[in-house]
Amino acid sequence: MEKSQTVWKFLEMPPPAVVATRYLFKSQRLNYARQCGKLTDPKYDKEHAYRLTHPMLVKTSLRLLATEGALQEAAKTSAAALATPEPAAEESSSPRTVMRSSVDGGAGYPSDASTPQRASSQGSGLADSPTSAIAKGGEAAAIQEAEASIVEMLRWAIANGTDQVRQHFLKENGIGVLLSFIFRKGRSESSREEGFGPDQRARNVLNALIKAAGDKFSSVFAHFLSAGGISVLSESVDLLQQHQGFADFVSKLLWIAWDEEAQRAFLSEGHIRE
Repeated sequence: MEKSQTVWKFLEMPPPAVVATRYLFKSQRLNYARQCGKLTDPKYDKEHAYRLTHPMLVKTSLRLLATEGALQEAAKTSAAALATPEPAAEESSSPRTVMRSSVDGGAGYPSDASTPQRASSQGSGLADSPTSAIAKGGEAAAIQEAEASIVEMLRWAIANGTDQVRQHFLKENGIGVLLSFIFRKGRSESSREEGFGPDQRARNVLNALIKAAGDKFSSVFAHFLSAGGISVLSESVDLLQQHQGFADFVSKLLWIAWDEEAQRAFLSEGHIRE
């Protein structure tokens, strides 16, 4: 990405647009995920949250949740980007400056300690950078914050976007990604917490989809089952057998979608063994 803000100023892009665009690129993606999540705040959602419904943002968010270790890899990339020095002349055009004010000098998107900032050749270095927490052992907290932001961005996009946005979400296997994410987190947390259950934030995304789809959700879920959804559910059988909360969650999901079309997909000959 462009290190200076020349391009953004030329395009007259407001800070939220800059943040949303930079979230699409690997460099410092973890930091920009956390900043993008702030667009769902009531203070900004009316004017800027619509950017979260862009197909590329939805796709990027789903891919970060789909692969185990993707957020950890993003954290390493962000740390490496922060450790790369840049000329002092560009210090005034750092992402932190952009976040503080809009390109025309007006009040812009908020800045805080999580805002990405590189260490300049004349600065005090990475150790004094606001985001050096990633390199100092704060990686786990940064990943959790980014993860929460990504899931909330998806929820907002599904709840407030158009049918085209939801169709793109489904095309990218959004239901399968969320269910796999829920089951993966369940397995990682089962040995650490008592009485844990399916991740509520991810459930909220599915709830938004159910509400938006209305009577069509049964058809939507039937298509998911026919396109590999049975495998996603079957791979979680051990978790469902060991933890009642997950079994209840899947049972309720099936009950909501349990019309003739979904039943045929669930009981189709090709899935009987599963």
